[in-house]
Amino acid sequence: MQTLLTISPNCLKLIKKWQGLYLDAYLDQVGIWTIGYGTTEYPDGKKVKQGDKISIQQAKHFLKDQVDQVADQVNQLVRIALTQNQFDALVSFCYNVGNGAFKDSILLKKLNQRDYQGAANELIKWNEGMVNGVKKILPALVDRRDDEKHLFLSNDFRGNNELSESFVEDKITWLEVCRTKNADNTLIVGWTNRELMQLFQVETHRCKNTLVTVSSNSSDSNETKIGQKSFATN
Repeated sequence: MQTLLTISPNCLKLIKKWQGLYLDAYLDQVGIWTIGYGTTEYPDGKKVKQGDKISIQQAKHFLKDQVDQVADQVNQLVRIALTQNQFDALVSFCYNVGNGAFKDSILLKKLNQRDYQGAANELIKWNEGMVNGVKKILPALVDRRDDEKHLFLSNDFRGNNELSESFVEDKITWLEVCRTKNADNTLIVGWTNRELMQLFQVETHRCKNTLVTVSSNSSDSNETKIGQKSFATN
Protein backbone atom coordinates (compact mmCIF):
# COMPACT_ATOMS: atom_id res chain seq x y z
CA MET A 1 0.00 0.00 0.00
CA GLN A 2 1.32 3.44 -0.94
CA THR A 3 2.31 5.60 2.01
CA LEU A 4 0.47 8.92 2.16
CA LEU A 5 2.87 11.81 2.51
CA THR A 6 2.53 15.16 4.21
CA ILE A 7 4.42 18.29 3.25
CA SER A 8 7.66 19.32 4.90
CA PRO A 9 8.62 22.91 5.82
CA ASN A 10 10.51 23.01 2.51
CA CYS A 11 7.23 22.97 0.63
CA LEU A 12 5.73 25.93 2.48
CA LYS A 13 8.95 27.90 2.16
CA LEU A 14 9.06 27.29 -1.58
CA ILE A 15 5.45 28.37 -2.03
CA LYS A 16 5.95 31.46 0.13
CA LYS A 17 9.07 32.36 -1.81
CA TRP A 18 7.28 32.47 -5.15
CA GLN A 19 3.83 33.62 -4.07
CA GLY A 20 4.97 36.43 -1.81
CA LEU A 21 2.72 37.83 0.92
CA TYR A 22 0.06 40.44 0.14
CA LEU A 23 -2.40 41.58 2.81
CA ASP A 24 -4.43 43.63 0.31
CA ALA A 25 -6.13 42.01 -2.67
CA TYR A 26 -4.32 42.50 -5.98
CA LEU A 27 -4.63 41.39 -9.58
CA ASP A 28 -2.07 38.72 -10.40
CA GLN A 29 -0.22 38.44 -13.70
CA VAL A 30 -3.18 36.80 -15.40
CA GLY A 31 -5.84 39.14 -13.96
CA ILE A 32 -7.18 37.11 -11.02
CA TRP A 33 -7.86 38.79 -7.68
CA THR A 34 -5.43 37.29 -5.19
CA ILE A 35 -4.47 37.82 -1.56
CA GLY A 36 -2.13 36.38 1.09
CA TYR A 37 0.17 33.69 -0.27
CA GLY A 38 -1.59 33.25 -3.58
CA THR A 39 -5.11 32.69 -2.22
CA THR A 40 -7.82 33.25 -4.83
CA GLU A 41 -10.68 31.59 -2.95
CA TYR A 42 -11.36 31.62 0.79
CA PRO A 43 -12.03 28.40 2.77
CA ASP A 44 -15.78 29.24 2.73
CA GLY A 45 -15.76 29.17 -1.08
CA LYS A 46 -15.99 32.93 -1.63
CA LYS A 47 -13.71 34.42 -4.26
CA VAL A 48 -11.16 37.06 -3.36
CA LYS A 49 -12.34 40.45 -4.59
CA GLN A 50 -11.05 43.97 -4.99
CA GLY A 51 -10.73 45.81 -1.68
CA ASP A 52 -10.28 42.68 0.49
CA LYS A 53 -7.81 42.94 3.36
CA ILE A 54 -6.49 40.23 5.68
CA SER A 55 -4.01 39.79 8.54
CA ILE A 56 -0.78 37.81 8.45
CA GLN A 57 -2.36 35.11 10.60
CA GLN A 58 -5.28 34.82 8.19
CA ALA A 59 -2.85 34.55 5.29
CA LYS A 60 -1.04 31.68 7.00
CA HIS A 61 -4.35 29.97 7.78
CA PHE A 62 -5.56 30.25 4.19
CA LEU A 63 -2.22 28.93 2.90
CA LYS A 64 -2.22 25.91 5.23
CA ASP A 65 -5.83 25.10 4.41
CA GLN A 66 -5.24 25.18 0.68
CA VAL A 67 -1.89 23.37 0.79
CA ASP A 68 -3.43 20.54 2.82
CA GLN A 69 -6.13 20.13 0.18
CA VAL A 70 -3.57 20.14 -2.62
CA ALA A 71 -1.41 17.59 -0.79
CA ASP A 72 -4.41 15.26 -0.31
CA GLN A 73 -5.17 15.40 -4.03
CA VAL A 74 -1.55 14.79 -5.02
CA ASN A 75 -1.57 11.70 -2.79
CA GLN A 76 -4.70 10.49 -4.59
CA LEU A 77 -3.43 11.13 -8.12
CA VAL A 78 0.11 9.75 -7.79
CA ARG A 79 0.14 5.96 -7.72
CA ILE A 80 3.85 5.38 -7.12
CA ALA A 81 6.25 5.98 -4.26
CA LEU A 82 7.68 9.49 -3.94
CA THR A 83 10.52 10.96 -1.95
CA GLN A 84 9.76 13.87 0.35
CA ASN A 85 11.45 16.26 -2.07
CA GLN A 86 9.42 14.97 -5.01
CA PHE A 87 6.18 15.32 -3.06
CA ASP A 88 7.02 18.85 -1.87
CA ALA A 89 7.90 19.93 -5.41
CA LEU A 90 4.65 18.52 -6.80
CA VAL A 91 2.52 20.18 -4.12
CA SER A 92 4.19 23.53 -4.86
CA PHE A 93 3.56 22.97 -8.57
CA CYS A 94 -0.09 22.02 -8.08
CA TYR A 95 -0.67 24.91 -5.69
CA ASN A 96 0.28 27.14 -8.60
CA VAL A 97 -1.36 25.44 -11.61
CA GLY A 98 -4.24 23.60 -9.91
CA ASN A 99 -4.86 19.91 -9.43
CA GLY A 100 -7.20 19.81 -12.40
CA ALA A 101 -4.35 20.69 -14.74
CA PHE A 102 -2.07 18.19 -12.99
CA LYS A 103 -4.66 15.41 -13.26
CA ASP A 104 -4.79 15.63 -17.06
CA SER A 105 -1.09 16.32 -17.59
CA ILE A 106 1.60 14.36 -19.40
CA LEU A 107 3.68 15.05 -16.28
CA LEU A 108 1.40 12.86 -14.14
CA LYS A 109 1.23 10.18 -16.83
CA LYS A 110 5.01 9.93 -16.98
CA LEU A 111 5.30 10.01 -13.21
CA ASN A 112 2.89 7.10 -12.76
CA GLN A 113 4.94 5.19 -15.32
CA ARG A 114 7.95 5.71 -13.01
CA ASP A 115 9.61 8.02 -15.52
CA TYR A 116 10.87 10.42 -12.87
CA GLN A 117 13.28 12.28 -15.15
CA GLY A 118 10.59 12.63 -17.81
CA ALA A 119 8.19 14.03 -15.21
CA ALA A 120 10.83 16.51 -14.01
CA ASN A 121 11.37 17.66 -17.59
CA GLU A 122 7.63 18.25 -17.94
CA LEU A 123 7.62 20.55 -14.90
CA ILE A 124 9.60 23.27 -16.65
CA LYS A 125 7.18 23.35 -19.59
CA TRP A 126 4.50 24.93 -17.38
CA ASN A 127 5.86 28.45 -17.66
CA GLU A 128 3.12 30.26 -19.57
CA GLY A 129 0.19 32.42 -18.51
CA MET A 130 -2.51 34.47 -20.20
CA VAL A 131 -1.72 38.19 -20.28
CA ASN A 132 -4.36 40.41 -21.88
CA GLY A 133 -5.78 37.35 -23.61
CA VAL A 134 -2.40 36.28 -25.02
CA LYS A 135 -0.45 33.25 -23.77
CA LYS A 136 3.07 34.32 -22.83
CA ILE A 137 6.09 32.85 -21.10
CA LEU A 138 6.36 34.49 -17.68
CA PRO A 139 9.90 34.87 -16.29
CA ALA A 140 8.71 34.29 -12.72
CA LEU A 141 7.17 30.97 -13.74
CA VAL A 142 10.36 29.96 -15.54
CA ASP A 143 12.31 30.50 -12.32
CA ARG A 144 9.70 28.84 -10.15
CA ARG A 145 9.62 25.74 -12.34
CA ASP A 146 13.42 25.57 -12.19
CA ASP A 147 13.25 25.60 -8.38
CA GLU A 148 10.60 22.89 -8.35
CA LYS A 149 12.51 20.70 -10.81
CA HIS A 150 15.70 21.10 -8.80
CA LEU A 151 13.91 20.08 -5.60
CA PHE A 152 12.15 17.19 -7.36
CA LEU A 153 15.44 15.71 -8.60
CA SER A 154 17.43 16.25 -5.41
CA ASN A 155 18.21 13.22 -3.27
CA ASP A 156 19.53 15.15 -0.30
CA PHE A 157 16.54 16.17 1.80
CA ARG A 158 18.54 17.98 4.46
CA GLY A 159 20.48 19.98 1.92
CA ASN A 160 17.33 21.27 0.31
CA ASN A 161 16.53 23.50 3.27
CA GLU A 162 18.58 26.00 1.27
CA LEU A 163 16.42 25.77 -1.81
CA SER A 164 13.46 27.66 -0.56
CA GLU A 165 14.86 30.04 2.01
CA SER A 166 17.52 32.70 1.92
CA PHE A 167 21.06 31.48 1.47
CA VAL A 168 23.44 32.19 4.33
CA GLU A 169 25.30 34.68 2.15
CA ASP A 170 22.08 36.62 1.63
CA LYS A 171 21.88 37.29 5.39
CA ILE A 172 25.03 39.39 5.18
CA THR A 173 24.11 43.03 5.73
CA TRP A 174 27.42 44.67 4.84
CA LEU A 175 30.96 43.88 3.75
CA GLU A 176 34.42 45.12 4.66
CA VAL A 177 37.14 44.98 2.01
CA CYS A 178 40.84 45.20 2.77
CA ARG A 179 44.11 44.26 1.11
CA THR A 180 47.01 42.32 2.53
CA LYS A 181 50.22 44.17 3.32
CA ASN A 182 51.83 43.30 0.01
CA ALA A 183 48.53 44.00 -1.82
CA ASP A 184 48.62 40.58 -3.48
CA ASN A 185 45.26 39.56 -2.05
CA THR A 186 41.98 41.30 -1.34
CA LEU A 187 40.00 40.04 1.62
CA ILE A 188 36.25 40.41 2.07
CA VAL A 189 34.67 40.10 5.50
CA GLY A 190 30.92 39.55 5.60
CA TRP A 191 28.92 40.70 8.61
CA THR A 192 25.31 40.31 9.68
CA ASN A 193 24.73 43.05 12.24
CA ARG A 194 27.65 42.48 14.65
CA GLU A 195 28.30 38.85 13.78
CA LEU A 196 31.20 37.89 11.50
CA MET A 197 29.83 35.46 8.96
CA GLN A 198 32.78 34.59 6.74
CA LEU A 199 36.21 35.69 5.57
CA PHE A 200 36.76 35.52 1.81
CA GLN A 201 39.77 35.88 -0.41
CA VAL A 202 39.29 37.23 -3.89
CA GLU A 203 40.61 34.74 -6.42
CA THR A 204 40.15 36.90 -9.50
CA HIS A 205 39.46 40.59 -10.00
CA ARG A 206 39.90 42.69 -13.04
CA CYS A 207 38.57 46.21 -12.89
CA LYS A 208 35.86 48.46 -11.52
CA ASN A 209 32.28 47.18 -11.83
CA THR A 210 33.34 43.67 -12.86
CA LEU A 211 32.21 40.62 -10.93
CA VAL A 212 34.75 38.79 -8.83
CA THR A 213 34.50 35.24 -7.51
CA VAL A 214 35.30 34.73 -3.86
CA SER A 215 35.98 31.62 -1.84
CA SER A 216 36.87 30.77 1.74
CA ASN A 217 40.35 31.80 2.79
CA SER A 218 40.36 29.84 6.04
CA SER A 219 42.49 26.76 6.60
CA ASP A 220 40.52 25.87 9.72
CA SER A 221 38.62 22.65 8.95
CA ASN A 222 36.10 23.44 11.69
CA GLU A 223 35.03 26.70 10.08
CA THR A 224 31.56 26.78 8.56
CA LYS A 225 31.73 27.08 4.79
CA ILE A 226 29.09 29.07 2.95
CA GLY A 227 30.23 28.30 -0.56
CA GLN A 228 31.15 30.72 -3.31
CA LYS A 229 29.50 33.97 -4.23
CA SER A 230 30.13 36.77 -6.70
CA PHE A 231 30.27 40.39 -5.62
CA ALA A 232 30.65 43.54 -7.68
CA THR A 233 33.76 45.55 -7.02
CA ASN A 234 33.47 49.29 -6.56
